[in-house]
Amino acid sequence: MAFGDVLPVKLHASVNDLRGQVFSRLTVIEYESKGRWRCRCECGDEKVVYGDNLEDGLTRSCGCLMREVNAKRMVNVGNAEAKDYTAKQYGYSIAFRDTGKRDSCNGSAVVLRSETV
Repeated sequence: MAFGDVLPVKLHASVNDLRGQVFSRLTVIEYESKGRWRCRCECGDEKVVYGDNLEDGLTRSCGCLMREVNAKRMVNVGNAEAKDYTAKQYGYSIAFRDTGKRDSCNGSAVVLRSETV
């Protein structure tokens, strides 16, 4: 054994050997410690995750899957049809100017001015 070589980690008898198994986008590379495994994602990134989370399907990627899902969700936010809320009364406030900003809930944002009735 040469200087700097890393000794392989010996698995405890109660730990399932997950090396080489594929869970969604993650392929298990090696055991780290305390139930954690180093995995390589289909996108090329590596991530250390708990084996239980892999087996239960709670961890499916390095985070790239969530980024892709969120990107698909956000496509239509900027294209939301704006509603005109100006001159509408909300309690003691009146919407008097549209900010031009859009959100995913109602497609419009306005500046309110307080009015005493």
